[in-house]
Amino acid sequence: MPDMRDSSDVQHHPVSPPHRLVRAKDVQASIHGAGPTGRFNAWLAVRATAVLGNMWFFWFCVVLDLLELPAVIASRSVISVVTYISQTVIQLLALPLLQVGQRIISEAQDMRAETDHETLVALHRLSEQQIHILKGQSQVLEGQDDVLAELRSAVAPS
Repeated sequence: MPDMRDSSDVQHHPVSPPHRLVRAKDVQASIHGAGPTGRFNAWLAVRATAVLGNMWFFWFCVVLDLLELPAVIASRSVISVVTYISQTVIQLLALPLLQVGQRIISEAQDMRAETDHETLVALHRLSEQQIHILKGQSQVLEGQDDVLAELRSAVAPS
């Protein structure tokens, strides 16, 4: 019967790389560059998103739309109504609203990524503990093998 603890069959894995949590803000340099211009562009894009992609800006746009509506109705022109709907309502209202939704989705993804990262780190630590326990058990079994070999040699007929 082959020895199940033969170390030649055990695959040894290299030390795992450090665990990293990468968030949306951590990738800004890779998108815009790490230099001063890239940092400025990233800052401006994030600020513009914060200002233009919130519900207060959306409601400001609603008020602007409603201020223009009486003039569109008074014109009694089909082209004015179509232009109002396509350019004013869709562009001025839908885009900020979509941007707010995207910010919410992005925040949720970052929160999920952080939670997943914490879970994976905990699982990795648990795996390391299990490996440590298994190494200890292997040492105990090797010691038992030595004792068993001594006992067999002591009772073996000469």
